[in-house]
Amino acid sequence: MLRNLILNFMAVLVLTSVQSAIAGVELVSHRALYKMSLVEASSKSGISGASGTMAYQFQDSCGFWISETKVILKINYSEGSEIETIWAFSSLEAKDGMSYRFNVHHSRDGDIIEILGGKAGRDSKSGTVTAEFSSPLGTKIKLPEETMFPTHHLAEMLQAGENKQLIFSRVVFDGASLENPYQINALITNPKAKKSKTNSSQHIRMAFFSMKAKREQPEFELDINYRPDGVAERIKQEFEMFSLDLKLNEIEILKKSDC
Repeated sequence: MLRNLILNFMAVLVLTSVQSAIAGVELVSHRALYKMSLVEASSKSGISGASGTMAYQFQDSCGFWISETKVILKINYSEGSEIETIWAFSSLEAKDGMSYRFNVHHSRDGDIIEILGGKAGRDSKSGTVTAEFSSPLGTKIKLPEETMFPTHHLAEMLQAGENKQLIFSRVVFDGASLENPYQINALITNPKAKKSKTNSSQHIRMAFFSMKAKREQPEFELDINYRPDGVAERIKQEFEMFSLDLKLNEIEILKKSDC
């Protein structure tokens, strides 16, 4: 529920643009804890309340970026029932944009709903990008050659904001669902909120369109205030029937790995 990414010459262009963008953005290693609450819900949803936490850790580890996310969400319904969802995600992304690994574990009231895992990679000669799932075993997806992985996408998007670029659109694969890859269309603005210690944040609204489902409407949308170092200060996630607010409650800056 909760929650991408021609010829050899074109593949080189994609990688060059990614590396160039990242050169201007330094993503800080950190742990963050967010408190979740219900913003609003449609009367048709039957949802009367929601609460939970999201724990997130991002680590710059030499040639890779490592991320881990765990969401614990309780949703209350008007008839009196409550459902607890636990969603855990981890990824290992190569900084050169050539490889990516991912794992997802999703349960509801203690019952396993979905387990995903696998890897994706870009062929250095042909530029083709392929995702192979170990769970569900045998699932293989050929991705568009311009596909990016999530941390590269974040870095390039932040750089676009620094360059005063208003509209930013990319194909992204994150492995967090079988609806991947997503065409992510982003609108980047500067919020009127006060400046953070690391300079003013960027307000980014992203619409996620599943390239597999080919729907005219996005699967979901995100409103995020990002610091220049990649820390999300506030997140609002909008689904068809309800929306959630995630506020940064605790943060710990981590030491960068020695390489």
